[in-house]
Amino acid sequence: MNEQTYKLRRKVINILYELKSEGYRLPRIQVRIVKNAQDAMAYAYNGQNIIHVDEYWINYSNLKLLVMHEIGHAVFGLEKIDGCDLMDCNRNWDKIGDTAETVAPTFKKYYTEYASKLN
Repeated sequence: MNEQTYKLRRKVINILYELKSEGYRLPRIQVRIVKNAQDAMAYAYNGQNIIHVDEYWINYSNLKLLVMHEIGHAVFGLEKIDGCDLMDCNRNWDKIGDTAETVAPTFKKYYTEYASKLN
């Protein structure tokens, strides 16, 4: 991995650490930076703890929300959920005004469901 890719990955990894510092016990998540992710800002493998973020979107103002969405797929195993502020893949977060803070209750709900299955 070159230094530039490392710096890009670090932005996503820092968000994962931030979520952990907020009390979310997340597993180790593999983060990969990709180019030209087809019509996606990022994508994940459901339930496999792997997140890919297109390098074009790494400086996106709502990167934390994007990472939270991908955790929904990668860790919680969620599919697209129409109308959900966090998991609707066609939702225009910027136009609607969604942020990581506004969707935090939804993220917490799905995290709680995930964590309850671990015990």
